[in-house]
Amino acid sequence: MVPAFDARGAANAAGAIGNLVRHDDSLLEQMLREHAAERVVRVCEHALEEAAADRATSIPAYAANALFSLGTLLVHRRVREQLEASLGGAKSRIQGWQGSPGSSTAWDRYVERAVGRF
Repeated sequence: MVPAFDARGAANAAGAIGNLVRHDDSLLEQMLREHAAERVVRVCEHALEEAAADRATSIPAYAANALFSLGTLLVHRRVREQLEASLGGAKSRIQGWQGSPGSSTAWDRYVERAVGRF
């Protein structure tokens, strides 16, 4: 049996990662080794897919927290470079989240924040 994706747990972890990197970049190397930004992108994309499948009227709040954390991670040039290398077109991919079904003003603002870091 494949364990269910724990979206809230993943978003909480993304928030912690964002806070760690914002306050102290000594863990940046570990974040790069673990592909933390790529994993946060997956959390956001999972939430978007889930909202679309459920025809939800809003994107889950945990996803907005993860997206905000992604914007924090993207302050670092090496994170941006790694994300572009691993996802190819990461900036345009994230920009595509703007105005997604169920998006809020906060969601769209966080998308702009993340894209603006590239």
